[in-house]
Amino acid sequence: MDLITPSIGLIVWTSAIFIILLIALRILAWKPILKAVDERQRSIEAALAKAERAKGETARLQAEGERMLEETRAERNALLTSAHAIRDEVISQAQEAAKREGERIVARARAKIQSEKRAALTELKNQAGDLSIEIAKKILSAELKDEGRQRALVSRLIESLQID
Repeated sequence: MDLITPSIGLIVWTSAIFIILLIALRILAWKPILKAVDERQRSIEAALAKAERAKGETARLQAEGERMLEETRAERNALLTSAHAIRDEVISQAQEAAKREGERIVARARAKIQSEKRAALTELKNQAGDLSIEIAKKILSAELKDEGRQRALVSRLIESLQID
C-alpha cells in the first residue's frame, strides 16, 4: 500500500516543486504566452474587421457597378433610339430627295418631249408646205404651159370665188 498512499514528505516535495514550477512558468512563460495569445486575438479581430470592411466595400462597389451598368444600358438604349430616329430621318430625306429628283427629271423629259414634238410638227409642216409648193409648182407649170388651159383655170377660180 505504500505505492498507493503517498507519504507526507512526497506530497510536500511534490507540492513545493509544483508551486516553484508554477511561479517559474508564471514569471518566465505565462506572460509571453498570454501576450502572444492576446496579439493573435487582436490580429484575428483586425483581420475580421478588415474582412467586414472589404465585404462592405465589395457590396458598395457591386451596387455602384450595377448602378453604372443600368446607366450604361439606359444610355445605350437612348443612343440606339436616337440612331434609329436619325436613320429613319435620313432615309426619309433621301426618299424625298429621290422623289423630287425623279419628278424634276420626269418634268424635264416631258418638257424636252414637248419641245421636240413641236419642233417635229414644225418641221413636218414646213416639209408639207415645201411639198405642197413643189406639187403646186408642178401642177401649175403643167397647167399653165398651154394658153387654153391657163384661161380655163382662171375661169374656174373666178367662178369658185363668186359662188362662195
